[in-house]
Amino acid sequence: MSRMTVVATQNCKTWANLHSRLRASPFDYGSMFPIGVRGYFRDHALAISTCEGYLVDSILATTVYLISERSTIKYSGMSTNTSMYIVFVGPHSTGKSQAIQVGTTDPLHAVASARNDANSLIIGKATSAGLFMRLAQGNGVMVSNEIHDVLLKMAKNDGDNATRDIARLCHLFSGEKVSTTYATQSKREIEAGRAFSILGATQPGPAAHLLTTYIVENLHEKGVKYSFTQECEEELDKLNEQYIESINQAIVEGLTPPQTKKFDLIVRLVAPIHVLTSVIEDLLNGVMPASPDYVIGMESLVAAQKFVEYVEGQKETFLTELQDSTATPAKEQPTPTTVAAAVARTPGSVLTYRSFKSTCIKSMRSVSTVEFCRALSDLKDVGEVTSIRSGSRSKSSVVFVKRNPEAIDWDNFDLLSREDYSAAYLKKIPSCVTGNMRSALVASGKSEESILTE
Repeated sequence: MSRMTVVATQNCKTWANLHSRLRASPFDYGSMFPIGVRGYFRDHALAISTCEGYLVDSILATTVYLISERSTIKYSGMSTNTSMYIVFVGPHSTGKSQAIQVGTTDPLHAVASARNDANSLIIGKATSAGLFMRLAQGNGVMVSNEIHDVLLKMAKNDGDNATRDIARLCHLFSGEKVSTTYATQSKREIEAGRAFSILGATQPGPAAHLLTTYIVENLHEKGVKYSFTQECEEELDKLNEQYIESINQAIVEGLTPPQTKKFDLIVRLVAPIHVLTSVIEDLLNGVMPASPDYVIGMESLVAAQKFVEYVEGQKETFLTELQDSTATPAKEQPTPTTVAAAVARTPGSVLTYRSFKSTCIKSMRSVSTVEFCRALSDLKDVGEVTSIRSGSRSKSSVVFVKRNPEAIDWDNFDLLSREDYSAAYLKKIPSCVTGNMRSALVASGKSEESILTE
């Protein structure tokens, strides 16, 4: 049975359980935007009966596309565009359509009208040939309330008729030149750096017009290049080194390298967040928005990191569940309570996300870093969360140091029995908690050497 068939025959309760699980760890948009800007998104979402996440995604997609039409981002001596593919998932009648209309379609139609452009910026439902013919002629953004129809046709593999068009979407994301030859048409070429984005939704107003119009006006000079402060450059260098190190380590250990574009996504999201925040803050202050600073600071970079980390966590959970799916039974999902209990059962007196994932039962292998961190917060009565660096250039690691069973108030802790907790506490610490990490814990006074060596 093919993977697509397995997914298609899944019990609908499986997707309901998965959606409920993902919603149990919501993203805090207050960590992404200043208070006033976050308030704008929250209040505007309520006014049009949608959710904050749908609206932010839609307006962010509009901003990303408008910036990619005229501007580039300069990093490490190279320039990249901000083309982005954004898809959000939610049940019927939860406000996806109105968020897309208010945040993307209405503003982009208004922009096209203001430019006296006969061609709409929006590409609706199209065949593969039609899509690439349109992009060969100029920029565009694909917007669909049911994006799975379009993507599934491009991903279809039917032997001799397979077009591999899904690979061309990857080339467009990277900004590569795309050349396509058809049997019944002339050769079509899409130039390198073509501005193209996707905003879509699938199952599992005036303010937006004003907002996106100002974005266009503020970027009226074509060829603008955004760059980063020295502090941002250093942080990006560090993130890139960590990403490369994770790939190399996976190759050495015979594992599949990380399947992610996380670093690219962070670099591309920084400018849209920077511009969006600047324009909305000026509007909320009652002044004509000024051109955003072309040098981007740490606030926008940190916001992009937090957003991408959250989205990557949800993607990891979703993809792992797809890989582990069975044909028909409803698949139960871990809850915050069961995840916290599983974390507490991790062998040894200290644990990390990696040691938890390497020893947990199969049903917990899809737990994301977001769910893991939430579990650590729920376990504050039986341990302490700390961050350590095991080397001068190594990434900080989150470590949970368990309390001795004798020091725990068992009358107020019921996630795990005293016997089960004690048995796990006394077990040998997994080898993935390295010697350098253990030495760092001892040096910081967070744990005793005698406990770590038992």
